Amino acid sequence: MDPSGTGTLLQSDTLSMMTRREWTPSLSTHLRLMVSDVSDLQGIDPGGDRSYGQLRVGIGWGLAPQWGLTLDYRLVGQRFDPRDADAVSNAVTLTLVYGSEGAD
Repeated sequence: MDPSGTGTLLQSDTLSMMTRREWTPSLSTHLRLMVSDVSDLQGIDPGGDRSYGQLRVGIGWGLAPQWGLTLDYRLVGQRFDPRDADAVSNAVTLTLVYGSEGAD
């Protein structure tokens, strides 16, 4: 709702899942999946309707007791209604991690 007192009622439905597997004390993998759907329930702004999905997979290596390295791939897709506009993005990240608990 904006300061004038008008606004749009949106419904957001989201399903997410994450799993992680530790292969050895220093090697692990993870998978994350999220799917979301946002709808304008009042029909005021049909351009606000969109579907969104994200898939993320990665692998982590413990290099030393407090150091680790993580490699991730992320795929994101969106669809906007009513224009049927699509957007897709890909990203690969390599992260050096330092922490008192170690990295994984």
